[in-house]
Amino acid sequence: MPGRLLNRYFPSWFGNILCLCIPMVSSMAGVLPGVIGNKLCERARHGWYDWHDKYDGMSQLTRDMVVDAQNIFHSSIHSAYYICICLTIWGIWCFVFGAAYTYASCSLISDLADHLETKAFDPPPRRPETAVHMFSAHYSKADRNERQPSQRGAVSEWLTASPAASESVFNGTSSGRRNEQHRGLIQGRMFTDQERVQDLSFSFFPPIAPSRTIVRLPTSHARRALFFFTIQSASVILACVAFLGDALFMLLQSYAAAEANRYESAVISGYTATSIITLLAGTGSFVSVTHTTFEASFSVLIFARRGYQGNSDEEQAADDFLDMA
Repeated sequence: MPGRLLNRYFPSWFGNILCLCIPMVSSMAGVLPGVIGNKLCERARHGWYDWHDKYDGMSQLTRDMVVDAQNIFHSSIHSAYYICICLTIWGIWCFVFGAAYTYASCSLISDLADHLETKAFDPPPRRPETAVHMFSAHYSKADRNERQPSQRGAVSEWLTASPAASESVFNGTSSGRRNEQHRGLIQGRMFTDQERVQDLSFSFFPPIAPSRTIVRLPTSHARRALFFFTIQSASVILACVAFLGDALFMLLQSYAAAEANRYESAVISGYTATSIITLLAGTGSFVSVTHTTFEASFSVLIFARRGYQGNSDEEQAADDFLDMA
């Protein structure tokens, strides 16, 4: 009942929109303070140039000169304040999404590694012999020709007995027990022990293989895909940690640098570190993606189910032991 109510009041499209809005809301929450801080920083920078153009060459300190310089200083301090708010928001979201990505990627890598290790020690899957193959191997045409049509008719006539006789068998009466004994004697004379054990219905209704596509992924390709996916995940995780360290450094240094009139050096250091982290993380992801594609490989690994090999030989099965559908 709760699941039906959840599907009724929260449909799938609403969940998709909600998941898409979470990154957008987090980005907007971090961008708005950054935009305000950037405007204040530009105001302070342009005011500094205007102050030098206006008061350059004056030999005395006037009140207007002090007031304009104080306004420039306040703009710089307010800019650093909003930049710190922006860095705090981005640091929080980076920690949340980085922790979620770390848990998801590490769990996936661990499960896939365990799956590959398990499949490495399993024997290659073989297609079991069906009743049709067993019946054709142990039951020759000569044995089938030995039976007389009259005997087969007698057996079929006895099996289609009257409803009263059938009811007596199920009711457990003495006549029913005698009929059951007679039936066993007739079957013992007409069929061999091996034929009685086998289910002869397979000769009339052979089993049909399920309609599905067997996707084969060689072991080397599977390990290669897992290796490069590990590199990509490690690049993203290390980038999140580095971004958190950079944000913490800027939080501790930017406001103090603005008060000491050294804000430009702190900003340049922070942006340089951000550029290097982005370049290294992007290079790791680029190398991983260009060496392998994860769509086909991981759709096989994640939704792996053992399938029958078909008509391939055992040597190929030993090399490619991952039969997944």
